[in-house]
Amino acid sequence: MTPAARALVLVAAAAALLSAGGWAGHTVTDNAWEAKQAKEREQQRQQYEAEVARGDKASTNYLNEHRDQEERYGQLDDSFKQFRARSGLYAAPRVAPPVAVAGTAPAADPTEEAPAPGCVVVQLEVDAEPPPFNLGAIWMWNSALAGGNTPAGACGTDAAASEADPACAESSGLNADDAWDNHIANAKSCAEDRTRYRHLIEFLQGKKTNVQQ
Repeated sequence: MTPAARALVLVAAAAALLSAGGWAGHTVTDNAWEAKQAKEREQQRQQYEAEVARGDKASTNYLNEHRDQEERYGQLDDSFKQFRARSGLYAAPRVAPPVAVAGTAPAADPTEEAPAPGCVVVQLEVDAEPPPFNLGAIWMWNSALAGGNTPAGACGTDAAASEADPACAESSGLNADDAWDNHIANAKSCAEDRTRYRHLIEFLQGKKTNVQQ
């Protein structure tokens, strides 16, 4: 082989090596990019599945709590109705000490007979306003707010269900004014909660929209 021919062969071989090296380098680069893309897709898949699982768990927890709450309120409602039908919501009116009548007193109503001599007359003190709520009424109020049995003093579900237990009939010392004050405070708290939840929902919905875009 002549020197010129040998030089051409060397040039061709070098070109082939350079070409092979460039192709090999390109292949390695493509493989690394594909591996990176595959890793990112796997991470996204795992994140998506984790979010789905979290949503499913949250939904299940809510449904279970909602069902339990409905059962509690159903049981409370039955107890409330039984107690109100039997005892009412007010403490017994105050009774003045019995007064022994020495002689025959004139009848207040001409159509009624006067009490006989020596009878004991029970006088009820007439209040301008209804008597205070009994402890049973306070038990009902607080239990309805809490969604579960919330005793007031010695009055709770068991005492309210027992006809012989006087605990729920005792005066609470609270009247309609106290109930309205509490109602106003509860209504204000509920309004504040609704405002916070509405803003939270709007924030989460806006965040979801931005992610989708």
